[in-house]
Amino acid sequence: MRNICAALLALVLTSLSRAEETHSLHSYKRYAVRPSATEPTAPLRLTRQQDREFETALRQSYRRRANFAGHHVLATIGCGASCVLVAALDKRSGRVSWLPFTVCCWPEPYQEPVRFRADSELLVLHGQRDEQGSAGPHYYRFHGGTFEPVESSLKAAAH
Repeated sequence: MRNICAALLALVLTSLSRAEETHSLHSYKRYAVRPSATEPTAPLRLTRQQDREFETALRQSYRRRANFAGHHVLATIGCGASCVLVAALDKRSGRVSWLPFTVCCWPEPYQEPVRFRADSELLVLHGQRDEQGSAGPHYYRFHGGTFEPVESSLKAAAH
């Protein structure tokens, strides 16, 4: 009887955990997109000063396959000992979209401060933004070429 109760409890907890992941505000599934099939890649458009300043790193990243938000390549570029810049490179248009701050000082046990998936618009950051405030995690949705804080976009939608 004890084994049956333990098995049922484990099943219920697993189901709750999966339901929470599916409905969680910060779930990759909540911001799911279809990864792009192979298609022609537009030329990379370096239009801003920051684009040109990091041209070599952006061009190297752009050669990779789409790995973020369907048809984007997420590039992380070192800007110090434990500091990175983040840009989303659109394989369809060639457009570069920068995260509007640096990410630094991420806590142990994280090897990398940025987590993302090819099939989701969700970006999870572990570390301080512009070397200030909490080390996170911080959640952003990349939508329409912009990084939107998840909490802010949901509050705006509710009003």
